[in-house]
Amino acid sequence: GLLRLLKQKLTCSPAAKSFLPGAGDFASVPLASQSVDLALACSAFTAQPEQGGESGLEELRRVVRPGGAIVLIWPRPEDRRWLVERGFHYVALPGGQQMTVRFPSFTAALRCARRFYAHNQNVLRYLLRTRQPEVPFSVLGFNAPCDYCWLRIR
Repeated sequence: GLLRLLKQKLTCSPAAKSFLPGAGDFASVPLASQSVDLALACSAFTAQPEQGGESGLEELRRVVRPGGAIVLIWPRPEDRRWLVERGFHYVALPGGQQMTVRFPSFTAALRCARRFYAHNQNVLRYLLRTRQPEVPFSVLGFNAPCDYCWLRIR
């Protein structure tokens, strides 16, 4: 479903020629060796084998050209040490204000809260109290995406 949404969004974007959307996973990236300058994963790659791990990292290394980089946005706190041990640099962005998830409308926020956060009643209570189309990450129950790890490929 996400791949379909990405392709749909790219049809309206002037940057469409810069993207090559395709199905794959960390165990088998459907790209030629040394074919990209940047491999980017957001909240998806972990140290666990089923979500990347050693074999996934090797696959990302395979597709990135020398001088390129692997960037992992929003790594899990429990994976940071593992990543640093493999040469990654960890960067935490400065936090000033509380980060939120913003929805297109209050109705959309309610619909998403009921569908994706039904296990967390705090989300629905927060929305009904504030009547605004945004929810802080702290209410959702997880850390805001305010850090990343990067690795330069040699």
